[in-house]
Amino acid sequence: MPSGRFRALAIGLTAAGLCLMALPWAETPALIAVVLVASSLGKGLFDGCIYSAMHDVMPSRSRATAVGLMTTCGFLGAGVTPILVARLSDSFGMASGLAALALLYALAVLLLAWMDPRFSRTVLLHRQHEAQGAAA
Repeated sequence: MPSGRFRALAIGLTAAGLCLMALPWAETPALIAVVLVASSLGKGLFDGCIYSAMHDVMPSRSRATAVGLMTTCGFLGAGVTPILVARLSDSFGMASGLAALALLYALAVLLLAWMDPRFSRTVLLHRQHEAQGAAA
């Protein structure tokens, strides 16, 4: 399936977001731990597929630049997110602040779903181009 890795990204973020949404109602330490571990597993699926998905659509000559830009964006997001969660936590509590991340995950899933046909076409074109280059 050409867009399979992109669908795995969406599945991982969906799982992570759904688990984070449950966090405000987790009242025991054990339940909080289960929710956070489950959310981390979903986010891990996303993180584990992101570079390979990007390589499916990037020409080999542009991959190093794309990896650098993607890593930069990831670190910027990782630096800003704790500040935003802390601000939300001041008003609504830490669990609600973390659960608000589910909204960002949902936006990313919607973007991935909207882009799915484009990803499929791009992956197929990229594979054809690389096959032609290998045959030459």
